[in-house]
Amino acid sequence: LSTELLARHPKLFHGIITLCPGSKNGSQLHKVKPSPNLHKKKAIIICGADEHAGNLALSKDNFSWLNKMDAKVKYSKIENMGHSFPPNYYQKLETYIDFILK
Repeated sequence: LSTELLARHPKLFHGIITLCPGSKNGSQLHKVKPSPNLHKKKAIIICGADEHAGNLALSKDNFSWLNKMDAKVKYSKIENMGHSFPPNYYQKLETYIDFILK
């Protein structure tokens, strides 16, 4: 959802942190009219390597779509992690926020 919110309303957000994205309906990004502002946006997408296959696919699709829109995107697939927060999430949160806001 956060990727679609950024894509649909780029004026409202500097960027996003997406954890284990999932959707019953799959990505709806193909329906979004790309904004010229997306190249200024930043995203961090994190997914566990042991996550549901659909969530892994959606995280990669979101990464690819944002890259195609020239957004600055960091993607992490974390080994031995399923659908949860990464073990070091709170230690890295400040770094994630700095990346998005600079």
